[in-house]
Amino acid sequence: MVEGVELSDAVLRSYSVARNFAPQEDEEPNVQITSLDFHRNGERCVTSRSDGVMSMINCLSGTVAKTILTKRYGVDIVRFTHHPDCVIFSSANSANDHRIRYHSFFDNKFLRYYTGHTD
Repeated sequence: MVEGVELSDAVLRSYSVARNFAPQEDEEPNVQITSLDFHRNGERCVTSRSDGVMSMINCLSGTVAKTILTKRYGVDIVRFTHHPDCVIFSSANSANDHRIRYHSFFDNKFLRYYTGHTD
């Protein structure tokens, strides 16, 4: 078994930025990342932006694998499910339907909607 490294101030200061993604062509000004999640195998990462865009990032190659536009519903918090191509996310726009959406990045379609409460 590999022995771990103690997380100290010196270790943290030795870290540096490994990759910086340039703004995408369709990106609006002042867009912020609202959520980020890593799949349990560590090979993929999914992000959501305040302009309703989700991106799946390949952590091994450091490239954006796929981008999904969800501007109709918006996206607030996004999390991976058991499958590395599927996520669940909450709505973030004025539709305010309180639904959680189960989405497949592979097919780019909604697999299921879960209706929430309003109070």
